[in-house]
Amino acid sequence: CGLDLSIGVASCKLVAKVASELRKPRGLVIVQPGHEAAFLAPLPLAKLPGCGPATAVRLERVGVRTIGELAALPDPLLGELFGHYGRVLGAHARGSDPSPVLPPGDPKSISREVTFDHDLTDSTRVTDTALRLLQDVTQSLRAHGLSARTVVLKIRYQPFDTQSRQATLPYPTDRDDQIAAALRQLLETQLDGSRPIRLIGAGVSNLEPCATQLSLLEARSSRLAQLDERLDELRDRYGDHVIARGASARTHQKDVRRDDLDALREPGR
Repeated sequence: CGLDLSIGVASCKLVAKVASELRKPRGLVIVQPGHEAAFLAPLPLAKLPGCGPATAVRLERVGVRTIGELAALPDPLLGELFGHYGRVLGAHARGSDPSPVLPPGDPKSISREVTFDHDLTDSTRVTDTALRLLQDVTQSLRAHGLSARTVVLKIRYQPFDTQSRQATLPYPTDRDDQIAAALRQLLETQLDGSRPIRLIGAGVSNLEPCATQLSLLEARSSRLAQLDERLDELRDRYGDHVIARGASARTHQKDVRRDDLDALREPGR
């Protein structure tokens, strides 16, 4: 697929992370069990996760410049310097990290944004792009089994004036039509088509596990939910842009570069 990987292998994830950073690109570093401290010892403090610039400055004031020198400091002194975290820092410097490797949890928010190749003042095209981005957002929302309570619009005008606005839905939903209606309202009230626009983004937040919301128009609601599912299946099988709802199908993809910003994992990528 053309991606270069750098791999670190060790008995704990902290040492494996440090090892993966040493030989890029396409490097493989294996640290045998029992050799963690010796592997870390000659490296500068900046290589140790959790040892930021401010921490490094304080350590340098007491003559510590390498991870090995940090590992040699007694825990009482580390406690005086950094409190409880000092003992954790010392353990890390000795290659000890008992924290488990955890699977990624559900995202806290999901969003997509695009940077246009050239500034746009065409509100229709900007709106179409935002709706197409939201289509990807809602598909990802359903894939995670989540619903959203808040819809977010992000606009960057030139020169680098970034604005973010949000709308709260009456109840959590994963439905395209309901979330798109909120985004349309935001676009109608917040989009200034007279100003050059360089970036547009759409997203959702305040996520929670999906639950069925009873509706007075239950039959229609069920059909629309089924439509969303069928569209998801088609896009999964044939590509994101094989089919789209209404205005979002008019998006000129050649005019944008796309950044996938799932919060993931990331209390967000």
